[in-house]
Amino acid sequence: MTVSDQTFLIAVVIFLASVAIFFVARFLLDRGTDRGPALLSSDGDLVDAPAPPDLAARVDRSFHGLVYHSGLGLSMSQTLWFIAMTAGALAALLYFWSGEEGAAVLGLALGMGLALLLFWVLQARRRRLFQGQLPDAFYFLARSLRAGLSLEQALTQAGEQLDEPLAGEFRRCARQIQLGLHPQRALRNMAARLDLADFDIFVSTVGLYYHGGGNLALLLDRLAASARDRIQFLGYFRAATALGRAAGFVLAAAVPLIVIAYAVLRPEHVGVLFDTAAGWQILGIAALLEIIGVIWFLYLLRVEY
Repeated sequence: MTVSDQTFLIAVVIFLASVAIFFVARFLLDRGTDRGPALLSSDGDLVDAPAPPDLAARVDRSFHGLVYHSGLGLSMSQTLWFIAMTAGALAALLYFWSGEEGAAVLGLALGMGLALLLFWVLQARRRRLFQGQLPDAFYFLARSLRAGLSLEQALTQAGEQLDEPLAGEFRRCARQIQLGLHPQRALRNMAARLDLADFDIFVSTVGLYYHGGGNLALLLDRLAASARDRIQFLGYFRAATALGRAAGFVLAAAVPLIVIAYAVLRPEHVGVLFDTAAGWQILGIAALLEIIGVIWFLYLLRVEY
């Protein structure tokens, strides 16, 4: 087996493992936020549709949500072009550096994996930013209601006076209400865009208020206190587990990075693994244990508070 074939096989294994880890991790981390039949349209509004019937539709729905919630404002076609250009650029860089066709294939796999990782990181960062702004937004709405404003007017004021990016979502919600959409429906659209448990509770609270009345300002104060407690708990959890998470990520990435480095710089050192049946068994067992370890690590770090 030639060096190019070895590098190609390594690239295929790395790519498949990266894709498997990516989607399994998304399933573990996002399973508590499934909205059932609710879907997002191309402009981010909520539409009612049946659940995806097959795996391909579910993967497409998950990828669409990943792109939208990254906050970059890219369409699906633009995202695919970005992934393709990232993979192509890294493949060309590795090919001109090493002169091996297998290095180009390795670059394609790594480029696609890095692009998906970028969108995932941006999505998580945007969700944390929105989550941190929610308590102040709920307190602001409660004070506006006590000042005599209606809920629709309070939402408009929130879009004008709160900080970005949450203010932009409130402005969009207020414009939909001004165009004739029912406030509860506009808030459901906003909840689908934010995809946060605390805002879902807020929408349910507003729905109960419209159907049964009550002191909405008092309920919003309690909801804001609950959201702030959740943020403080998550901050304490991240601080208490920071060292363990960093060590886990380093250990998980160390072996694949070492294999990639040897495949590119010293291919003769890893070539022996592909020449015997025992070598293939060792690679298969190592890849399987690596995937199981990463999935288990992410499962232990999940927070359902």
